[in-house]
Amino acid sequence: MDYIALLEYALKRQASDVHLVPGAVPMIRKNGKLYNVDDLEAFDYAQIEAILDEILETTQRDKLDEKGALSFSYSIHHLGRFRVNIISQRGTYSVTFRILHLSIPEIESLGVPEAFSSLIEHQKGLILVSGSSGSGKSTTIASLIQKINQTRRCHIITVEEPIEYLFRHQNAIITQRDVGTDCSCMYEGVLAAMRHDPDVLMISDLTDDRVVDLALQAAESGKLVICGIRANNARSTIEKMVASTSTEKMESRKYKLTAMLLGILSQQLVPDLNEEVQLPVFELLLPNAAIKSHIVNDQLRDIVQALIAGRKHGMSNMDNSLFELYKDGKIKRATVFKYAHDIDFVNRLELTYNRE
Repeated sequence: MDYIALLEYALKRQASDVHLVPGAVPMIRKNGKLYNVDDLEAFDYAQIEAILDEILETTQRDKLDEKGALSFSYSIHHLGRFRVNIISQRGTYSVTFRILHLSIPEIESLGVPEAFSSLIEHQKGLILVSGSSGSGKSTTIASLIQKINQTRRCHIITVEEPIEYLFRHQNAIITQRDVGTDCSCMYEGVLAAMRHDPDVLMISDLTDDRVVDLALQAAESGKLVICGIRANNARSTIEKMVASTSTEKMESRKYKLTAMLLGILSQQLVPDLNEEVQLPVFELLLPNAAIKSHIVNDQLRDIVQALIAGRKHGMSNMDNSLFELYKDGKIKRATVFKYAHDIDFVNRLELTYNRE
């Protein structure tokens, strides 16, 4: 079975990823679980190299051999688009294909809290979407951009590593920059985008200190900035945004963040009751006076209590959201404890629930 047939196999089974590792049987990921590809034996080094020869251009191969890792978008006309990630391991290469959907879902279909999706009505400010790899944050961000594309006459620039969804111009015009193809790195891509008169700037991943500074600067300059960031919840998102080796820069970032932040949506995917599909779970922070005070005064441990107290204003805490799914019979009790951030808090929720 060649790699095209492998991708066709994965698509038919509605998988999210295909994993190819030398010495292992090819595997697909569906609903968060790994499954062997039927009737296939382990791939060897030569089979992986043959796939790389087919999908890589010369410049990509040179970059891979130099750095030992490479990520890029890859299209196959009759199949669709894929995000390819290649890493060096024990002198050979491991390949993962992430299956990308051609159509961008409506933001309403994702279950995203309306209090969050309405933030795109602002003309300026900073919107953050956080989560681990595979949490669905890229799809959420794409849906936000698509909603703006449908409803506002503006100039949108995206800087992505790599480009996942392709947008068609509607009410807005959209410029998409692919890191590694259109620019050398995320920092250079964002810096150039800021000079190109965007109304809305999307940064797929706040990769380092310099990019964080640019995002805050862009929001300060009157742009709506939507960013992805790898963090598990609202508190860790804030910690990553303000972290710096310089005390002066940390203080500056805290004040800029409290001034420009519109909201943080943290998300993860969890298996449903029958473990057949994955359900999104959200934590939503909206920066009221209490939360801004916690940020400025380094009281981030109090963020969780502020989220719980802010439920009447549309905010939500991740562990509460998980427990609500359990109460509604949508996920197993064990799932709550597996994905919760604070087990003691969940135990208290369960005790209260059982007493009712």
